[in-house]
Amino acid sequence: MSSISCNSMAKWLFLDCALETAVAAVGDGESVVALRQWASRRAAETTTSEIDHLLSEARQDPRDLEGLAWASGPGSFTGLKIAAATIQALAWIWRKPVASVPHLAALAYSLREHQPVPVLACRKAQPGLVFWCPYNVREGQWPEGRIRVTPPHEIELPAGRWKGVGDDPWSPHQSNLEDRLCDWVHESGSPVVSALALAELARKEERLERPEGVRPLYVGRLGWPI
Repeated sequence: MSSISCNSMAKWLFLDCALETAVAAVGDGESVVALRQWASRRAAETTTSEIDHLLSEARQDPRDLEGLAWASGPGSFTGLKIAAATIQALAWIWRKPVASVPHLAALAYSLREHQPVPVLACRKAQPGLVFWCPYNVREGQWPEGRIRVTPPHEIELPAGRWKGVGDDPWSPHQSNLEDRLCDWVHESGSPVVSALALAELARKEERLERPEGVRPLYVGRLGWPI
């Protein structure tokens, strides 16, 4: 477990249990006030207590939060299920709206300052597979795209030069696509950067939903949500 802090006004609670390391943060679209991390495999036992510790560190009263945001998927089946249940319960108790943000969309949006280069966001899935989605990222706009899960050699990109972010899926025999990428950014997957991107996307009112609408985003082999 770890925590960081900086001076800022807390407005949102963010939760991401999609990867091996779960993250919870308090902050707004510009800065993170407090952040905690723990192993996702322990999410069932620790997520609620970690959020309690987080709010204490941030000196944040849940009643003063604007809303709750979470990384809805794709990712760990168990982690997403626990995150969804936790966010849904807290939203009911605290009477707050929820923003469900696809993990890859937040990852891609973390590169919004690099526009207008389109972004390929990737995360490792099962052995030999990757979750991936191409996005045209613009400041202030929600990235839209169809998330798929395939072997790396089945990734298809529209024409042009792309910036990659997240887990690098490439190996030498994929050089036909590797030379289409002008850069690969690994550090934008850091908890603080991802939380800030998640925060800014969460504040878009047209995406807010009631607790009963909270659902994990599971992506099947053919690329459609399941």
